[in-house]
Amino acid sequence: MTSSTAKGSGVNCPNDIPLCYHGTSVASIAAGGPVGTLRGVASGAGIIAIQVFSVVSKTNTDGSIDKSLSTQNADIVSGLDRVYSLRKKFKIAAVNMSISGGRYTAACDASDPAGAASVAALRQAGVAVIAGSGNQGSDTEIGSPACLSGVIAVAASTKPDETKQIEYVWKGSDLNSLVKLLAPGAMVRSAVPGGTSCITDGKPYCVNSGTSLATPHVAGAFAVLKGAFPNASNDAILNALECSGKIVDQTGDNANPYRLALPRIDLLGAYKWLKRTQKRGWDFSKAAQSSDWWPIFGKWKVSDGQYHPNLPANALGSVMSAVSNCAHVFDVSADLTRKTALGGEFDPRPHYGLMIDAQFGSLSRIASGYMFLITQWPKDPNPALRVQYQIFRVDSGSSTLLASTYSGGPAIFNAKNTVRISSDDTSHKFYVNGQLVLSAANDGIYQSGQVVFYTDFDSSFPTRFGTFTVDNVTITTKDPPP
Repeated sequence: MTSSTAKGSGVNCPNDIPLCYHGTSVASIAAGGPVGTLRGVASGAGIIAIQVFSVVSKTNTDGSIDKSLSTQNADIVSGLDRVYSLRKKFKIAAVNMSISGGRYTAACDASDPAGAASVAALRQAGVAVIAGSGNQGSDTEIGSPACLSGVIAVAASTKPDETKQIEYVWKGSDLNSLVKLLAPGAMVRSAVPGGTSCITDGKPYCVNSGTSLATPHVAGAFAVLKGAFPNASNDAILNALECSGKIVDQTGDNANPYRLALPRIDLLGAYKWLKRTQKRGWDFSKAAQSSDWWPIFGKWKVSDGQYHPNLPANALGSVMSAVSNCAHVFDVSADLTRKTALGGEFDPRPHYGLMIDAQFGSLSRIASGYMFLITQWPKDPNPALRVQYQIFRVDSGSSTLLASTYSGGPAIFNAKNTVRISSDDTSHKFYVNGQLVLSAANDGIYQSGQVVFYTDFDSSFPTRFGTFTVDNVTITTKDPPP
């Protein structure tokens, strides 16, 4: 087998061979355009094309010849090493590998030590290495080279369903704990060489699905963020893409609705975090604002300028909705209104409030983080006991009480209450209607994560049903610049 670094060595293979358009398609997503309204993620960035596939011919019994593409680990390693050799000549932000083969449940360095070494060298040189996880729809196995340590493994998400206000994991995505990010990979329109068989309207574009198409979205995002923040490390950029992304864990398949909860990248959100934009806010004046939120439990919607659960008549259990948050030192405030029947002195009452630094386990949706709760007892004969405030640390669903107190206020029954949580390295402070009601030491177990709004419902008790609305949410970052 021969190799070449001469000009044109990376050009696509002939169109009559299946998938010879693949590299062009991937490159256009990462950095193509602009052509009219179409453009790649890092439009205008340069591309170094490295061909690691070879054409394999097979003679059939009738004498016809089938041609296909094949690559070996050694070819991929040679490609990675070529990138490394060019690292000082070009400002290389990322390597995109829309390639997947083999099946691995854990890191596969032992199966490909040369590949692992090449990836490590590129990481040390500040070049991100990104690969598609594979397209078999597994919840336990991914392909190579995504399974190599140091590779950022990417799975695919679908276009948001605006009616349901929810996004989906593309069903074909391979997922396990090695996968770091989701990016759009379903029904993606991208450029192809003229004459490619998938062209339908005479224009050089095709629509395809797969993690191969998700991967260049992430590679392009690295290029954009490296350009904007040249001193940011790969780890800082990856963290920004992870913590600012919208969590997606739906498949749209009733037989298997939930898969691994992962962030779908939000390039603007990552940019704002690296820039340390101080405030983000939602007044829910437009229904589109709900697209930033992840309905963890129950269906949620925007109406009448508020965000709230869309409950069935027989509602039972917790409802939660979350939004991304990268900050470790921050304030979050919101107007919360929990209305229920007045009931009697000892009737059961709902909790309501929020979580910070929230993290969610794969498939189970069980939460970890810090929870701040209000419970009101409006008929208690002792006015000083009519409101309970609590701070918990939640560990995979189990709770440890950090602080608790009873009071006669300042929370108002069946009315809007402005709740603010202030969190830093030493403490969590719980404010209601401008008054500090409770504080607890920050044990530092959870240091960043989703902001979650929460209540519980039980339609069999009028005092545990009613309504819950969220409005005027503001998250203020106080972390220092990166």
